[in-house]
Amino acid sequence: MDVQPASPPQGRLRALTYWAWRLDRWMQRQFGTPYRVVLSAGLVASISASWNALVTTIHSTTNVALIVGTVLFQTALLINQLAQVHQRRRVRARRRAMRAAN
Repeated sequence: MDVQPASPPQGRLRALTYWAWRLDRWMQRQFGTPYRVVLSAGLVASISASWNALVTTIHSTTNVALIVGTVLFQTALLINQLAQVHQRRRVRARRRAMRAAN
C-alpha cells in the first residue's frame, strides 16, 4: 500500500499530488470496480492515442528534430502507460489471491 504523510506537504506541486492521491484512494474505496474499469479504459485509450500521435508525426513531417523529440517523448509516455497497465494487473491478481485465500 502507498504510504503518504498524514498532512499535506509544503509546495504547490507536492500538495497537488498529495490531494490527487487522496482523492484517487477515496474514489477507489467508494466506487471500487467501476472506477477501476473507467481508469483502465482511459489508460487503453491514452495508449492508443500516444501510438497514433507517434505514427502520425513520423509520417507527416520531414523535420528530423521534431521526429526525434516526438519519438523520445511518446516512447517514454508509452513505457509509463504500459507500466501502469502492468501495475494494475498485479494489483488485481493480488486482490484475487487474497479473496481466494479467505
